[in-house]
Amino acid sequence: MLDPTERSLLLDALRPPDGYRLDRAIGTTFSLDLQALLIAPLAFAMFDAEMSEDGALDPIALLEATRRHANHMSIFCQAGRISVPKSYQRIYTQIEGSVHGVTASHAGGIFHPKVWALRFTDPGEPMRYRLLILSRNLTFDQSWDTVVRLDGQRSDTGDRRAAARLQNKPLVDFIRRLPRLAGSPLPLEERAAIDEFAAQLRDVEFERPTGCNKIRFIPLGLGGSHRSPFVDGHRRALVISPFLSANLLAQVTRSGSGHVLISRQEALDELDPITLASFEQVYVLDSPVTPEDDSTDGIELSGLHAKVFVLDKGWHASVLAGSANATDAGFGRNVEFMVELTGGKARLGVKSVLNEDQTEPVSLINLLVPYESPDNALVAESPSAHLERTLDRLRHAAGAVPIKATVTTSEASGVYSVLITSEQPLLASDEPATLSCWPITLGSGHQHQIQPDANLDITFPQVSFEAITSFIAFQLEASHDGKTGRVQFVVNATLEGAPEDRPQRILSSMLDDKGKVLRYLLFLLADPDAHLGAISQLLAGGNRSGPGESSHQRVDVPLLETMLDTLANNPDRLDPIARLVEDLAKTEEGRQLLPDGFEDAWSPIWAARQELQQ
Repeated sequence: MLDPTERSLLLDALRPPDGYRLDRAIGTTFSLDLQALLIAPLAFAMFDAEMSEDGALDPIALLEATRRHANHMSIFCQAGRISVPKSYQRIYTQIEGSVHGVTASHAGGIFHPKVWALRFTDPGEPMRYRLLILSRNLTFDQSWDTVVRLDGQRSDTGDRRAAARLQNKPLVDFIRRLPRLAGSPLPLEERAAIDEFAAQLRDVEFERPTGCNKIRFIPLGLGGSHRSPFVDGHRRALVISPFLSANLLAQVTRSGSGHVLISRQEALDELDPITLASFEQVYVLDSPVTPEDDSTDGIELSGLHAKVFVLDKGWHASVLAGSANATDAGFGRNVEFMVELTGGKARLGVKSVLNEDQTEPVSLINLLVPYESPDNALVAESPSAHLERTLDRLRHAAGAVPIKATVTTSEASGVYSVLITSEQPLLASDEPATLSCWPITLGSGHQHQIQPDANLDITFPQVSFEAITSFIAFQLEASHDGKTGRVQFVVNATLEGAPEDRPQRILSSMLDDKGKVLRYLLFLLADPDAHLGAISQLLAGGNRSGPGESSHQRVDVPLLETMLDTLANNPDRLDPIARLVEDLAKTEEGRQLLPDGFEDAWSPIWAARQELQQ
């Protein structure tokens, strides 16, 4: 439990079981990095994504994984918390329909859960389900976090199904509530898919982790009655949280003794001595810390982002993990999600989690140092902290306003314009702030300032086809006590008027010569368990063409023989090729990209594949 040498990557946690494929994914996060979101389809597709020296993902693998899975994902994040990408990638068009900004139900609260619900299928086998309850956001942050992974199948007996439904009801209610928190309505088809998934989750019997005999799901901030995990009384408590509030800590320490607190130096500095005195031991991470273990892959982790509560109760103990900080907001106003694992104290208790007996060579206690107060006095809030809170409040309010991006075009010129509108103001005139926006495809040099107390109504003329996007960037500037702060964020607008063949034309622009299409076809035909090194070399090979020589002339492979072999041995691998050919064939540009003579060879092969399916 909380073994720092057992490093788990989100990429691995999202991978389907052997032989299975992702059928549906629902993810929640507070903040969202669009580049980080692209990791999820790669995991679902079970591609061993290689990165180039500059950190870029293999483009062929990324394109296919995103095309294959974007329509099966629903990602919910706090409105105003999508980060502006450093550079625009055309592949972002594939995930525009997957991202939804949401807000908390309670005034002043935020949407803060970090949960993935996954459904996997394998023909002839029962569906498999997985639930990930995390403390980390969908970003590239390298702080210390936790993940609870629960795998299961739908129960097939009456008594066990009844027990599963009782246990899973809070989880099901949480999933079903997500679409109602969105600023803009989700498409009916997506809402129906989410509701169907939630209904199936009712009957899932999740496998209990080692040492756990009971699982309890605890969604917070959505209304209804939820018993506080701290009211039953406990003999000892361990609190791990990067953010703290005195009132919540007082609830935890109201009963028992010998309590332990682990947090950040800055958060502890803000607590009063009385609150700190209620804990027998107070620690901070010996940062930066990296366990001397191959599991970290040389990554240096710094900072604490994990949220864990361990409560000793006689011979038993409970471990609560998830998104809620040890704050009043975390267990009050915010939308959060926690899981409680109950079992024997020998494995799940405070002493075991900390490894106080030093039974393991590397454990949590080895990564900690005692907290030392700088002056034993309460640290007052700085002007910078006040400014940061103001910017957060304003960005969440502005990001929650539904906006629309309407595309119009002149048929004669083929040039587009994009009108960004809202039905209510994004910024009040009495706020000490300014707000501007621009499509993320154009860059901040094209930003237009938004008038306070006025509905958004800005036109971006002379926009190219490739620059059409639903992702609109905003820049917010505010001042306080002589200091000025600035934040940027993205809102996913409702896109209207875009050309119907936009996805196919974007695909053609990404596969802009026959060589890239040929290499894409080879990738789809490759063994999914094979390493991508050869594919990456083929992709790079296109850049070695000589003057006047198209990249497809550099690739010499028996495509026809490869497709025939696939038809005989792995016919299902032809299905993604059919989808690619269908999409390219919808536009003249796409048809011109298919390798010479490909359609004559493909037609009988695909006909044979269809006969096998009958």
